[in-house]
Amino acid sequence: MKDYEETYSSFTWDRPDRYNFARDVIDKWAKESPDKRAMLWIDDKGNEVQKTFLDISLASKKLCNVLKREGVKRGDTIILMLGRNIEWWEVFTASLRMGAVISPGTTQLSSKDLSYRVNASNASCVITDSANAEKLDAVMAECPSIKSRIVIDDERPDWTCVFSDLG
Repeated sequence: MKDYEETYSSFTWDRPDRYNFARDVIDKWAKESPDKRAMLWIDDKGNEVQKTFLDISLASKKLCNVLKREGVKRGDTIILMLGRNIEWWEVFTASLRMGAVISPGTTQLSSKDLSYRVNASNASCVITDSANAEKLDAVMAECPSIKSRIVIDDERPDWTCVFSDLG
């Protein structure tokens, strides 16, 4: 670029009619380079996990199927209450893939906070881990819009457990 004003005034954004990040980026890279690393994740103890674009593509597709089976549909709000882990990205990608609205929340939310967010957004689903699932259990009677409760790491009564089998 030699002249900012000229570039700015003549710039047009080539916007596609339809765009889905999961399909147009994740799936495209998964197809073109299935072994290409998408993520290197290291926990507090130094344990490393690597995920390829194919891994994330497949996990998000599987989760989409679970969400649909649970009654979540395009336009529904999903409360995502997870820490900084790989599943956060896979859930986010699945939500984008199916056209659901993701409402990320910190694991520091209290039951009262969670109830407020669910009701304010009319959320149909909460996805969290077993350490935080009891927060929703404590206020489920106050959250009539919830169709599905999904936990990522352990079996729990009245919850659907995922990722133990998503790969």
